[in-house]
Amino acid sequence: MDYNDIRQLRLYARYDGFYASILLLGSFACFLALSLTATGSWAWMGLTSLCPLIVLLTPIFIYRRLCKFRDEGLGGTISAKRALLYVLRTTTNAALFFSLLQYLYLALADNGLMAGVVERIVMADQQQKMIVKSLGMTMDQYMEQLRAIPAFAMACNSFVTLAMGGMLLSAIMAPLAKRG
Repeated sequence: MDYNDIRQLRLYARYDGFYASILLLGSFACFLALSLTATGSWAWMGLTSLCPLIVLLTPIFIYRRLCKFRDEGLGGTISAKRALLYVLRTTTNAALFFSLLQYLYLALADNGLMAGVVERIVMADQQQKMIVKSLGMTMDQYMEQLRAIPAFAMACNSFVTLAMGGMLLSAIMAPLAKRG
């Protein structure tokens, strides 16, 4: 790969990572919509069920973009090494864009909404309650600890989780997309 090939790959990966981060941001918004289901609106409840679906569709979106890069940008052929690098860059860019937007939301606009959503999830699930109890904490102590986590730490956690998932995805997708 020469400089122009790397430049082309970086450009495609940057744009596709931005689009994938929009999908992840949509999933995050659906997660936050759980706070609105207290009103009993069926529309909001349907929206919250989209959260895991969007997360599961993101790798499919990235694979489709990889195939588009292969077919349109490279004339239908791609090596496994280039496909691996493309997926790594795309998922890292998506993780970076998403984490930045998540940090901005948590630092500037959240006002405890996300902690409230997590509290509702924990309160609704008996296993989660048992986990909190096995930690030797009451629910109030647990929520106090959750609210004490800084926005930067949550965003960094999201970045690392998404980047590690991207490494796994790249190892799976690269051989599938290899052609030529």
